[in-house]
Amino acid sequence: MIGATIRNRVQRTVGLVAFAIACQATPPAATPCPPPPAGVEAAEPGASTPPVAAEPNKLVIKNSELLELHSEQTGRDYEIIVGLPESYAKEPERRYPVLYLLDGQWDFNLINALSGGLRYDKVAPEFLIVGISYAGVAPDYGKLRGEDYTPTRSHPSYAKEAYGGDGAKFLAFLEQNILPSVEQRYRVDASQRTLSGASLGGLFTLYALIEKPDLFQSYLALSPAVGWDDR
Repeated sequence: MIGATIRNRVQRTVGLVAFAIACQATPPAATPCPPPPAGVEAAEPGASTPPVAAEPNKLVIKNSELLELHSEQTGRDYEIIVGLPESYAKEPERRYPVLYLLDGQWDFNLINALSGGLRYDKVAPEFLIVGISYAGVAPDYGKLRGEDYTPTRSHPSYAKEAYGGDGAKFLAFLEQNILPSVEQRYRVDASQRTLSGASLGGLFTLYALIEKPDLFQSYLALSPAVGWDDR
């Protein structure tokens, strides 16, 4: 099946290339060019006319929605990127496991794409992906996540000044605002919540596990930055 798919793609590509070459090789007398659009002067013979670029369409991630939340706890604005399973609209009575993903600005597209392969290979069920990111114009992701994902304030040697320590506030925002907002709007199975983060996100995931062990059923701390604040 995979071999046939690759073969079909190669055949289509070869066909398109052959078609393009054939069009370029066709004598002008055999296939006359269409007249220029109204208001556009015809080019002199032999002169090249650059094509008029059309305005590109906006790229939309299929089966996704974007929520904006303000946190009274941290004083910051957040974007919540929600990826819905393919069957979500077709099965209105079904509830789904949900993955809450820290650093959604970087990892949502990656995890959303990988989840499709996992579902196709039937090694994982369909589930919602909730990517947690930051709102605003050109947010400083490094600084914002450094404040939210750390349980203590520290001054690492690589930083110009001390930062961090809002982990408790962010955890309260996660519990009191993000989870209820998602679960009121979407058909998620609250008994199958997973929290996942990497690096400082992994550190926060461990912090949430220690502080709120029953808030999620699974905690995925990927390469957690446990060296924070002299360990």
